[in-house]
Amino acid sequence: WDVFNHFSGKYEAIIYKLCKDYIGVGRTPYMTIDELREYMGVKPSEYAEFMKLNEWVIKKPIKSINDSQISDIIVEAIYNRNGRKVIGIHFTVQLKNQASFPFVEPQSNPAFTCAKVSIPISAQEEYLAAHTAEQISLSIERANQYCEQLEKKQKSVNYGAIYKVAIAENWGQQFEEQRTIYAEIKAKKIRNKTRENEELLVDKTQNKSDWAMINQRFLERLKSLPEDEQHALIVDCIKAQKPVFKTMARNNYEKFQLDVLEKPSFTALLWPYLAERWNEPIEGF
Repeated sequence: WDVFNHFSGKYEAIIYKLCKDYIGVGRTPYMTIDELREYMGVKPSEYAEFMKLNEWVIKKPIKSINDSQISDIIVEAIYNRNGRKVIGIHFTVQLKNQASFPFVEPQSNPAFTCAKVSIPISAQEEYLAAHTAEQISLSIERANQYCEQLEKKQKSVNYGAIYKVAIAENWGQQFEEQRTIYAEIKAKKIRNKTRENEELLVDKTQNKSDWAMINQRFLERLKSLPEDEQHALIVDCIKAQKPVFKTMARNNYEKFQLDVLEKPSFTALLWPYLAERWNEPIEGF
């Protein structure tokens, strides 16, 4: 407690106490960033960007702990990322008098990164002998969701026991199948909506003959401009669209650049925008 009371900063004291509690296993439980915020007492309005949260709530307190002559531990933050985004964290901890030797954290397999309690290496090896790392990771993710539901109902949760059942029964397979089904349904809805939007936009012209004339008139005028001006007008047009059309238009432009002018679904958005901007009304729009 003398060391704990030595720290003047709130966050360094909290991290020190957390890490001291887990000095025996060498690492703290995994927490999502939202769980870390709650544990550290950070209000939603504080450090909204992770860069600021990381600097003031994680990095500086850890440096203070490690640099302190009174502190008896060395702490390191281990981040879990989804792409470039940090989604979770745990801390490794060792006694400071061991600092002269390279600290080797028990070789926990990445499949167990999201586990909220430490799983012994021997148990990890047994799980990995029976299941793939991906199956284990997904099963733990599904088990975490189940435990959160229990906690919301104020029921006691034994993470270790639930992980054991989840991995043995391969909860991850069902979890992945459900996610795949939901993703396919969502993708199908998006495809159908995009098709409907394209048909709706083209149908706004009186007939195909009218559309050909309008297309030729505006295409010739636009292509007579320098390419940088063409790009600028296209970007302005995309910004002016409603959200349901904006995503489709931006994706087409990023993919085809100026060749997007050959796409009727895109020019059906662009010509009305230019007609208003150039004060050349198009009948039927």
